Formats: sequence, structure tokens, C-alpha cells
Amino acid sequence: MPLDPNPISQPVSLPNWSLFKVEMFLNPAYRRVTGAVTNPLTISRIEMFFGILGKDYQLIIEMWRLMLLECPDESKPSAAEASEWANIANDCFMPLSFDAEGLLILAE
Repeated sequence: MPLDPNPISQPVSLPNWSLFKVEMFLNPAYRRVTGAVTNPLTISRIEMFFGILGKDYQLIIEMWRLMLLECPDESKPSAAEASEWANIANDCFMPLSFDAEGLLILAE
């Protein structure tokens, strides 16, 4: 049977920034990591970004990377925790995700 040349397209799901923030705030690993950072201003700026529909993803990726650099090793996310964060991002249709080290990346 030939393929339909005009397939029905699926609607594109918009990122749910609000749900993403709530799910991350409820995540114990997120709270541990952000609680261990010595500069709370960094965290508030990152969380503020998640509160607006910003498009400068490279900026937030870099801010998150710098935040993780200052996080003590014992508080950094495990690969399993980073995978949980990636699942949250995926479930919320985010344009960002997390790699195995917990770094923010552009979603594929």
C-alpha cells in the first residue's frame, strides 16, 4: 500500500515551563544540588529564567554549567538523578534536557 503523500501532522506540544519548574522544585536531587551552591543569586537567576519564556538557551545552559562547577562533588547529581531531570524535561516538552552529568543541553 503506498504511503499517503499528505499525512496528518501531529500537533506540536508547547513547552510547559510552569510544570517543569514545579517538578524540578519537588525533585530531591534538584533541591540538594541547588542548596549546595554557594551563590544563591545564580540559582534565583536560573529559576527566574524558567519563569519566563526566554529563548536564550545558550545563556541558561552556561549559567547552569557554572552553577554545577561550584557545586561540591558530594552534592552533584548522579547519572540516575540527571536521567530523572531529563525525563521531567521530556514530559514537559522542554527545548532543554540534561546529560548524564546533569548539565543542561538542547533537547534533540
